[in-house]
Amino acid sequence: MPILHFSGKFRYQPPFYNNEPSSPEVPFDQNMLPAEVHNNVTNGVEPLKYFEFEFYDVRVQKITYDDCTSINNRKRDPLVSKKIILKGLLVDTAPHLERGRLFAGEIRVIDFILGKMETAVQSDVFTSIRKVDANGPSQYSADFEAKLYDMYALNNEFVSKRNSRFIREIQSNNLKIYFNLNNFNAEKLEGEVFGYIGPFIPTQNAKGVRIQGRRLLINTKIGPQLRRDFRINEELESEDIFRQDLESTYEILETQGLLILRYINSIPFLDTSYRIPKGYKFSLVLLKNGRKISNNYINLSRKELQTCGGIFVLSFPKVMDRLEDLSTSIMASKGTQKPEPFMSEPEYDLVIDDNTQKFLILESGRTEELTVKVYKRNRLSIDSIQVTLETQVKNNRSPIVAWWMTKESGGKTDSNHAKTIKLRSKNGLLTCGIQAQNLEQSGKTEDPVSVPPEEMVSGDLAWDRYYGNYVSLKLETNNAGPVRLSIPVRVLHSVPLDRLRTDLNELKNPIIVETINKMLSYYTRYYPWLHVHYLYTPTIPPQLVYDQFLKLNEFLTYIETKDLDNWSEVQESISNINHFLDRLVREDNDWKKMPRSRDFPFNGVGFLNSWKGSISDKLILSINQAREKILKSEPSEVIPDMDKWGEVQELIKKIDDLMNHLSNDDKKLIDLWKLQIYDKMIEELNEAKTQIKHSHNH
Repeated sequence: MPILHFSGKFRYQPPFYNNEPSSPEVPFDQNMLPAEVHNNVTNGVEPLKYFEFEFYDVRVQKITYDDCTSINNRKRDPLVSKKIILKGLLVDTAPHLERGRLFAGEIRVIDFILGKMETAVQSDVFTSIRKVDANGPSQYSADFEAKLYDMYALNNEFVSKRNSRFIREIQSNNLKIYFNLNNFNAEKLEGEVFGYIGPFIPTQNAKGVRIQGRRLLINTKIGPQLRRDFRINEELESEDIFRQDLESTYEILETQGLLILRYINSIPFLDTSYRIPKGYKFSLVLLKNGRKISNNYINLSRKELQTCGGIFVLSFPKVMDRLEDLSTSIMASKGTQKPEPFMSEPEYDLVIDDNTQKFLILESGRTEELTVKVYKRNRLSIDSIQVTLETQVKNNRSPIVAWWMTKESGGKTDSNHAKTIKLRSKNGLLTCGIQAQNLEQSGKTEDPVSVPPEEMVSGDLAWDRYYGNYVSLKLETNNAGPVRLSIPVRVLHSVPLDRLRTDLNELKNPIIVETINKMLSYYTRYYPWLHVHYLYTPTIPPQLVYDQFLKLNEFLTYIETKDLDNWSEVQESISNINHFLDRLVREDNDWKKMPRSRDFPFNGVGFLNSWKGSISDKLILSINQAREKILKSEPSEVIPDMDKWGEVQELIKKIDDLMNHLSNDDKKLIDLWKLQIYDKMIEELNEAKTQIKHSHNH
């Protein structure tokens, strides 16, 4: 299946204000003009577009066909230079845990396809720009990868089998998109994107050989000159997903005999113009059982980077009949010096296949089981592997609230020391538990945000904060740096629903209001301009201001037992709860889902449902009591048996007789009741038509 290479720019609207837990709460103020909001609250971000991510002027730059030949001229294939439109919601796991997730992604390649993206989970963040005075997000790069679905071909005369070899070669809609984001300018809110659209490849092939996401890590024996020129520190390890080392990944298109190297996170660019260290050349070496079988020069000019979309595609020799014997290495040389290994493929690797476990959002006090695959030379390992489990020692924006739990260790690891366990598994799986602290009944915990710093927090920890830290797995390799997996763990409060059921049933509003305020306090503190639109003031001249159409802490209305007689108020209360629930329970890939509802407190939806149910049950009880009162005050013969159609007909006749003595307004009311009886009879008749039902009593 052929490959579309693309490059261009992206735009993103991150909610900068919420990234600092020490930021004071700024209440929404409709009198604050948009310019003031941008300058004083949102750091230039348009709150109407919070979390929106989109490709900007991204185009197909090159096509690689099944035989590894390629073209970058639209006269030879009209898909070249076609625009790629992609839009979604890029929401982080937590503001202090930089693991983004791209939801509700939709993609269109002009004149080719229209479709949707599965949720794409961000890779680790790499410092790809190594400029000495560089700082901020422009230094960093990260990858996203997702399968495409609901694909529709855009049949037209501009791109067809007649004039496009790409269309002729593509045989299925089993496609995926991969792209790298880097060089983000926080003032312009835009950066650069490189990537490709190609066939979706599983982690393993039918023979159990890993063919997707194979890693290359910095070789442990690189020389001092290379370290100095590439600005690589001796200490490369990191406690979180901000990586100081470098990494490449590659995948294999088995049928076509192609290898795709994704190299942007492995090249030490000197600046945002993507200059590489002067005089250096890079090449990709293919090895069979450790012996070199080919050497392939990688052109790293800025122009080539844009044309190829940050990937290098080559065909591997036909001698590779066993893909487990294939490995790669990136060599670097300066001038006429002999090339030396720069990046090597580790003998072992750790892989999390499940996208939802590359980040974890845990309920307060709960444990989640994590499954990791251990590969040796790209097959599931049957060896006894020593893996180090580590808990982040300190997070400056949160207490440490998550740690490892293992059967081998007999309990949680000490948060200040790594715990080493040995794994013996015939199927190459490592299974561990991650324990979340109970935020509602917390013991004394150090809070790095508290003033003074040494202050400890305990009990029911504040709900208007975010909590979480990193846990990681590490194993040592013989030819490359340590293989590490860092997993951000967000811990959310949990509404004690069982304890609150009596209060909900009795509609104890003070407790209900307190619980609602707790659940929403995180959002009102860090997202004061969430759910807004523009509105003109009635002043002369009119001014454009923000109007908050969903004021979280004012939107809901609270019904007490004494209010149940006012059905209009009851309906408004239930309707408002349903409005909240509609936003909360939508699928993650629904654009209309409340932007941050993916981290709503656990049992929060259950609380809203129980509250709504209590209001409804009390109103139903009130109506039933009124109904029983009528039944007790009138002879039972007045109420017809709907199973006895003659009685129903007799009732209609009596109603008709009664209408002769009524005013027109009263007749309209009686007609309404007759319609309800007729509707019930039609329901009975239809039921009798399709179901076996007794129409008489024994």
